[in-house]
Amino acid sequence: MDANDKHESEQPSLESSGMELDESSEAALRADDFDEIYNTLVDEQPELEEETHGHYTWLIENWDQLEEKVYSPIFTIGETNWRILLFPKGCNQGEYTSVFLEYLAPAKVAMIEQAEAEKKRFGSTKIDPENYVDETYALCAQFALILSNADDPTVLQLNTSHHRFRTEVKDWGFTRFIDLRKLTQPSAAYARPFLENNRICVSACIRVMQDPTGVLWHSFVNYNSKKETGFVGLKNQGATCYMNSLLQSLYFTNVFRRTVFTIPTQNDSPTDSVAYALQRCFYNLQHESEPVSTTELTQSFGWNSFDSFMQHDVQEFNRVLQDNLEKKMKGTPVDSALNDIFVGKIKSYIKCIDVDYESSRVEDFWDVQLNVKGMKNLEESFRDAIQVETLTGDNKYYAEGHGLQDAHKGMLFESFPDVLQLQLKRFDYDMMRDMMVKINDRHEFPLEIDLEPYLSESADKSESHVYALHGVLVHGGDLHGGHYYALIKPTADSGWFKFDDDRVTRATLKEVLEDNFGGEAKVRHKNYIGNPFKRFMNAYMLVYFRKSRLEKILAPITDEDVPAHVSEGVKEERKRLEQKAREREQQHLYRRLFALSSDSFRANHGFDVVDFSDPAGLDEHKVVPTKIPKTATVHDLKVHLAELFERDPSRIRLWIMNTRQNRTVRPDILLEDESENVEKLREIHLHKQMDLRIYVEDIDTTNEDKSEVESNEEESESEKEECLLFLKYFDREKQMISGISTCVVDRTAEISILNSKVKKLMDWPDDTRINFYEEVKKSMVEKLSPELSFETADIQDGDIICFEIADEDEDEDEDEDEDQEQETETEVAEEDEGNDTLDVSSKAISQHSCKNALEYYDFLSHRLTVTFLPKDYDETKSPDNLDGCFKKVISSQYTYAELAALAAKELNVRPEYLRFTTTNYPSGTPRAEIKYFPDLVLRSVLTSAAINNQYTTILYEVLEIPLSELELKTHMTIDFLSDGISKDERLQFYVNQDGTVEDILSYVAEKLLLDEKQAGLLCLYEVYNHRILKVHSNLDSISDLNEFSTKFVEILPEDYFTDSEGNMTIAVQHFHRDVARAHGIPFLFKIFKGENVASIKKRLQERTHLPSVLLAKARVAILQANTLSQPYYLEEDAEIPFDELDSSLHVLGLDYPGRSTYKTYGNEQAIHMK
Repeated sequence: MDANDKHESEQPSLESSGMELDESSEAALRADDFDEIYNTLVDEQPELEEETHGHYTWLIENWDQLEEKVYSPIFTIGETNWRILLFPKGCNQGEYTSVFLEYLAPAKVAMIEQAEAEKKRFGSTKIDPENYVDETYALCAQFALILSNADDPTVLQLNTSHHRFRTEVKDWGFTRFIDLRKLTQPSAAYARPFLENNRICVSACIRVMQDPTGVLWHSFVNYNSKKETGFVGLKNQGATCYMNSLLQSLYFTNVFRRTVFTIPTQNDSPTDSVAYALQRCFYNLQHESEPVSTTELTQSFGWNSFDSFMQHDVQEFNRVLQDNLEKKMKGTPVDSALNDIFVGKIKSYIKCIDVDYESSRVEDFWDVQLNVKGMKNLEESFRDAIQVETLTGDNKYYAEGHGLQDAHKGMLFESFPDVLQLQLKRFDYDMMRDMMVKINDRHEFPLEIDLEPYLSESADKSESHVYALHGVLVHGGDLHGGHYYALIKPTADSGWFKFDDDRVTRATLKEVLEDNFGGEAKVRHKNYIGNPFKRFMNAYMLVYFRKSRLEKILAPITDEDVPAHVSEGVKEERKRLEQKAREREQQHLYRRLFALSSDSFRANHGFDVVDFSDPAGLDEHKVVPTKIPKTATVHDLKVHLAELFERDPSRIRLWIMNTRQNRTVRPDILLEDESENVEKLREIHLHKQMDLRIYVEDIDTTNEDKSEVESNEEESESEKEECLLFLKYFDREKQMISGISTCVVDRTAEISILNSKVKKLMDWPDDTRINFYEEVKKSMVEKLSPELSFETADIQDGDIICFEIADEDEDEDEDEDEDQEQETETEVAEEDEGNDTLDVSSKAISQHSCKNALEYYDFLSHRLTVTFLPKDYDETKSPDNLDGCFKKVISSQYTYAELAALAAKELNVRPEYLRFTTTNYPSGTPRAEIKYFPDLVLRSVLTSAAINNQYTTILYEVLEIPLSELELKTHMTIDFLSDGISKDERLQFYVNQDGTVEDILSYVAEKLLLDEKQAGLLCLYEVYNHRILKVHSNLDSISDLNEFSTKFVEILPEDYFTDSEGNMTIAVQHFHRDVARAHGIPFLFKIFKGENVASIKKRLQERTHLPSVLLAKARVAILQANTLSQPYYLEEDAEIPFDELDSSLHVLGLDYPGRSTYKTYGNEQAIHMK
């Protein structure tokens, strides 16, 4: 890149720094003190590794004789060649001297030397080294450029910068290095000028940096991950970086990838099957050269765009994904394959010290959660995990048959899986702040770790338990969000790579380890004087492979491992995408057009020749989309369209259709010269319209009309003017307007000549009386007087004439008078957007029986197709398959009362019990409830889009009380629990706003047909975030209920309502490991003094009706009611600490070891997959 094109880089905070030193300073820097200048560079980038460094000074004599652009001699730093580029009078400006540093590739140095040799020998050369291009080289350097007085090195200007030198940007420096006025004049800082005796020095101090990853100071413009690393990334859909990092980790766990490929998915659809979508994603990662999309995968989860912008916890996502795959693998040859890869066993125990008694339990684990807070490294975290707690004093353990005993409590690992996923607990509860926070403390982890010391004595230790690090998932941010990326070692002998969404780069061990340990940075800039800060980017999940089984875990995946239906399906889709890409590339060579014929006109029963305002209905109207080369002539177009419509090219004429000022689209320009270029005609006549609309006229249809025109009165050709008209017919009996045919008339003839044409066309008797109307636009339909000429009536090419049989009962005189009044425009109602629509009689519309074409056009103008749907309809089903769905064609002038009456008749209910909600067009999402005003006009509450498109969806509710009474009510949603908490029945109803909880319970009792005793035992409590918020008394006001809570009602045993000595009613909630991960439905439970955990769990099964197997695995804990403090677990034989409990301060917790339901931290929503 030539220096003249260089952007300025004088930004001290980003790219460069500049200094002009006072010579009075005690430690004034000298231009020849290169050691100090070098130290300045090191201080700016202390963390980078250096290849070599050096300096060079260029003494310039005869400054005033320099050319506009001058190079220094080539100099060498280590094995690299450089030169200084100087613009004495400035580059792209004339106020500053410009100085740049240029790196010279070896081949360019050779070209320069050859060019100089030829100049010396022959006086000139054809070699231009500046044209040298080499896209393969890139060199990173940090440098200082110094301009100084040749005789006094303390007078200097120094600027520093760094750059990645490459062909595109081969030199870098400073456009405004020094003000030209300062060169020759002393300043306050220096008593002597920079330029003195026509001499000056320009020096360079250079640090050549190592670039092990190949991306140091890379702009990533045109960066190709596949080319640079051999791997591709995954596209981020908005906030799916957590998913991308995990997917890359799983992809490079080859044994997992091979297992996924063996899942039977031959009959699956990628948008409905997670396993099949994951197979296709993995195949694309293996074969694509560009970043891979995950849209198909998230669609298989059942996610929409909102879910893709919701960041989740990577651990939770991993478990939900594995759950889904496990279900798919049930009953297949790979039924337990995931367990073989990821599942280990852990043993929890309590062992008495003084007696021979031990209680233990062995459970599966899919990952290991390790504490970070207070732990220096991974080994300490493992030691903490198996730390032995001594139960003594008041905390003695009750051993069956031995009473209270001192005991040791702890856990040990029975086995570790081949692929060990370690979750570092970077999110923990802060007791001081009573909230979850991110722990950014330093926590080191090794490349290899021996886990044998953490195994139980009974574990199988015949094989080495040394594990090698192969993946680090990094999180940057805080509790509420951030960014994830993955550092992965793909093979046993490869280097490390950073997978950051769609970009893949090489990574150093420092980036893998030191940069992700967390804590304070070890290296800080010399000039940084702020307080130490902890790095927010740190390891969150570690993936270790068992070293003795690396060959199995990392066995290469070949094309033979990929199911044929997966590879073939992806290849077919790739071909389709490539074809679409080629079409897009060639799109500029073609012009898109929409072609229609008389068949299209006859298929139209609305306004205009064809309604182009409804793109979805063009196919129904037989409008054919196509394209032609922009080089095509009218003849080429005619041949193409004749083939499309199966016509003889010699028997058709083509018309360009144009949008008139009144917004109708009519044939306007006849294409007569077949040699003309169609694109030029478009530019001339339709320069603002990108797409062409062509009407194909059948000459056979109009030849007869033309012959009649020619046989009319003997007139000269100059006095005749042909006109193409479109004829529509209003059928009063069928209440329908239809396109019939086209005809050609002489504009000077009277409109009455249409009588004979129409009678012949429709095979009507000669005495049939016919009325004619001109359809000018939606808001203007005029009755035509037969005595007028077409020219007088301003009829022109493309106009539409609608005819009807005159009413036999009409009195001709009255008919003429009435027609005179209706001859001009009907009343127009102007919309905000400027669209014209007719003001129509609601009575006529509601009866849908129009006397004449005028009334029917009125109806068409306000016609509205309404789809009525129940408000609680199933959105996953098509409306046509829903019960309670019906469609009606009505007028947008309907009143609320008319709308309610129409819907009530269809639903067989009373109108006053209906409530309606409008929707957005075209999404159909709920918009706003329609307030009850009987005379409210429907169009006033509809969106302009719905009115213009004459279609809308209205949601309805059938109320239990009249709508007028509803204003005094409040809506309640109650979940009634029966059969313990295993069944949940949702009730929705209305109660008086000034009522009490007793009113709610009375409704529930009546609705569920409860007897008097059962009704008296009903209790209502509110739940928020899976915790009981409040238990209400019957006298509590409805206004006391929290609008964001879930309200549960259940029948409780009578003794639950009062506590007596020795028993207590306490809240119970479900969680998983962390109290913040609450799930399920909490409930009330009666506990008794002296009862042990085993007895409580038995009664819990009776109370909840949950599976006994599930409760048997659950651990019982004591929780703080209003905080997220750590749980206090109780062992199976332990007695509950009744005297220490307070039902207002404590909660009983059930910690389930399974992976069924999880709730994430912060404001995240639980992950769901269908």
